[in-house]
Amino acid sequence: ELDRVLAQSAGVSASRHPEEFAALQLRRHVSSKPAPRSDGGTEGAAAAHAHAGAAVQARGLWGVPARNSLFTGREGLLEAMRSRLCLSKGDSALPSVMKALAVVGMGGVGKSQTVAEFCHRCYPSNFDLVLYIRAETQQSMVSDLHRFARDAGLGGDGSSADEMLEALKAFLFRCRLRWMLVFDNAQDRSFEAHVPRGGVAGGAIVYTSQVDLEQGRGGRAAEVLRVDCFSAGEAVAFLERASGAASEAAASERLVERLGALPLALGVAAAYMQVSDCSVEQYLKKLNAGATRDIGGANGVVEDSLLLSLERIVASERHGAAARDALHALAFASPDDITKVLLDNLLAALDAASEECADGDTPVRAAISAHLPMCAAVAAGAFATTWLAWPHKDARGRRRRLVAAAGAAVASGAGIAGWFCWTSARLPSAQLPSVASSDDLAASSSGGDRVDSVWATLKRFSLLSVKAQRGSSASGSLHRLLGDTLRARLGASGSRRSLRAMVTALTRAWNFHEDDQSTFSAAAGLSDHIVTASSFALRGNALATAELQELAVLLAEVAAAMQLLSRFGEAEQALLQALNAHAKLMRGGDVPASVLEVARDEVLQGLAGDGAHRDARTDLALGKIVLQMSRVLRYKSALESSARCAAFALGLFQQEDGTFVCGDGALLASLHFESGVIATKQRKLERAKELLEVSLRYSTGAHQRAKCNHQLGVVALCQRPRPDTATAERLLKRSLQLEEGRGVEASRTARGATLQQLGRVYTRAGDFGKARSALELALELASGATDSQKAASHTLNVASVREALAALAADQHNWPEARLQLRHALEVQISVWGPVHIHVARTLGRFADVERAAGSPGMAYAALLEQRALALKLCPALERQGQLSDAEGLSEASLAGARELQRACAQLRSCARARGDKASASAFGEEEKRARRLLALPHRRAESVAGGPCVRARDPQLVEAVCAARAAARAAARAATKAAS
Repeated sequence: ELDRVLAQSAGVSASRHPEEFAALQLRRHVSSKPAPRSDGGTEGAAAAHAHAGAAVQARGLWGVPARNSLFTGREGLLEAMRSRLCLSKGDSALPSVMKALAVVGMGGVGKSQTVAEFCHRCYPSNFDLVLYIRAETQQSMVSDLHRFARDAGLGGDGSSADEMLEALKAFLFRCRLRWMLVFDNAQDRSFEAHVPRGGVAGGAIVYTSQVDLEQGRGGRAAEVLRVDCFSAGEAVAFLERASGAASEAAASERLVERLGALPLALGVAAAYMQVSDCSVEQYLKKLNAGATRDIGGANGVVEDSLLLSLERIVASERHGAAARDALHALAFASPDDITKVLLDNLLAALDAASEECADGDTPVRAAISAHLPMCAAVAAGAFATTWLAWPHKDARGRRRRLVAAAGAAVASGAGIAGWFCWTSARLPSAQLPSVASSDDLAASSSGGDRVDSVWATLKRFSLLSVKAQRGSSASGSLHRLLGDTLRARLGASGSRRSLRAMVTALTRAWNFHEDDQSTFSAAAGLSDHIVTASSFALRGNALATAELQELAVLLAEVAAAMQLLSRFGEAEQALLQALNAHAKLMRGGDVPASVLEVARDEVLQGLAGDGAHRDARTDLALGKIVLQMSRVLRYKSALESSARCAAFALGLFQQEDGTFVCGDGALLASLHFESGVIATKQRKLERAKELLEVSLRYSTGAHQRAKCNHQLGVVALCQRPRPDTATAERLLKRSLQLEEGRGVEASRTARGATLQQLGRVYTRAGDFGKARSALELALELASGATDSQKAASHTLNVASVREALAALAADQHNWPEARLQLRHALEVQISVWGPVHIHVARTLGRFADVERAAGSPGMAYAALLEQRALALKLCPALERQGQLSDAEGLSEASLAGARELQRACAQLRSCARARGDKASASAFGEEEKRARRLLALPHRRAESVAGGPCVRARDPQLVEAVCAARAAARAAARAATKAAS
């Protein structure tokens, strides 16, 4: 049936979107009358009923900000959006015509407000369902999508977050609702992983961004709509509506010119005038009087309006000083996901810093240190004046006048220096965070009253944008432009105090336990704040040595949490910040911004060159961080980078004679084990065996010894030309015995992985019954993991076991079972790694092998096209025209993608020839040659990656021959075993 649809829809097949086939097939089945069943129902009635229920429940506006009653102008933009996105109810659009629009502009020009207004205007006349998603971070985007899926009743009761996201994606392209997805403030194109590529009733995608993400793409997937500042008329109209000053047109025009017609600046000014009952003319006078400097750009037009609001907050609000200080500190955190819990901890940290300043003369000492060069220059000048004047006398032989002049110079110099020190130490209200007032200190942060008051103040003055949520779950956002302005306005001393308070608050708020799933969400929300604050801390000298050490430990804990949550990119970023923190500790000075932006290998090289500044304690801390970095990179399939990290960590403890000296034997065992695992994946089996045996000697606990035995069994199974199955079985059974002594739950994941390898051993030996039993038990252990275990390894372990079951089914010629297992494995891999990943490409290749062996060339061809498209995304250099050169600096992912492209194109060329499509065969052949040339470039060797367990061949006859040969060999082995017994 699918082959028939494929043949009838050749034009659609060229787009390489399998969802479109599913959508087209669904439309044809829906349009035809279902066949009646014996029980009086129709085929799929229950599924249709559930689907219809979800569709009804999902209608409406979800997550869209409340309509802004002050929205003004932008009619041209709204009409442009309507003409490019909207479909009327009578349109019968194919899935391939789904529309996409990118709304691009600088910060503060009103992109989000314009899109929100469009959402309200186009529902329900043009769209039945509108989803508004925060897309600035991966965590906020996934959180919003998950909450909608849960609200719409998608997925089962026990469905995980990833399963619900997949259910949402499937629902959108199958349902008959006209839907629109809005991704607000997108930083990259990661949101595409959660968007279906078609739909029965048509759909629309809108995203806002400060960067044109469509620029530089070969074929633009979305039209670009650029948003600029208000026109003069729109700005005046908005200001009159927002401030209520309709009779002050002339003053409004001058204020608009002063603020550059930037909507954000006008909104801040209007909020101030409303709260203060201030006219536009009065506001303009205050603005001109308070404009002391202009820092340029968009920040310059916001700065003076912001300072007036801060002065009003301090003067009139109950906890105004605390609100101002908190706002200054929030400028050093991530602009999104600001919660009351974070604000509570921040106010407590500011209180502690204020009490510390009150107990001592820290501000005075800091001011003297800051102005010490100037004081020294004044003193030197006064001393030089006295020295030069002393030898000279007046006519009567006296020095009184000259000495008096020198004394006056000394006194005036001391007075000037003291004035500078005093003005810096007393924390001016407009520029530096001040010591909280007595009322603020008296209020208990933990009580919540001051937190609510500060939260309401920031929200009231439009400094914090808060979604319509209640209680501790409320989340606010600080506009990036406001954050930039606040940081630029603060002096060096104020920046240090605000940054230290933020780091202290984040340290207090961090509470992650891998056994407590309730801590996962809070930890994910704090991770962006911690990484952002650490990047500011490493570029200055705000933190003392002890505080910097605590920050490095905190970053390592954040990385461990992100690794447990399968967010490997964020884990790598946190670990890189931790390495830079250690570099700063060893160098004892500032880490330049250029150092923070260099590649990971360059950071490690710099740390290796600082051997004179390291000691045993520093080496231990560095070794643990680099070991964690190596694991994260291995999970991302960056094997060469992972191997370099492991080698660096081992080099910290290796002596000139080749021995290792380390106060932590478990760390040495883990480092050798990690190096052995990497060598196994690179097919350096002798080196892997050597490293794992060394790890076994250093191991002290049962778990570490079990891991070593397990990996040694894997090495024995990978031996070529013939696997050592007897040794592998013995070592794997030994690993199971060691793990069983640790308890059922503690060893669940490890035992599942070992049973999976035992299944491979039995498959090699031809004992399919034992192989299936072992693999099914491994799948049960992986699927039944606890919540904490599921977050880290559940999904990936399940995918791995599914692939092994697919290989077993392929060896038994059970093609439907092989298809099913590979489909499940593919869904899991996409949910963890996203749709663009090397493992996804490899699984698609195995899927194509199974389809060809099963006699379904059409499905195999479609899978190979998907594999080719994914490989091109992994290696964008192959899409560019012109000569390839070694200077392009391709990543490991790009090289692995080139290898997968070479394999896919080789099989696609064979399929095209069999179909009689000479043009396609020639095109695929050229792509294959281009990939081969890229892989042959000097110093750009792709990693040696093990082939999949499924049969790989170029035609069904060869597949049948290979399978028959394997079956005969296993039958002979079983007969020989019976004869020997």
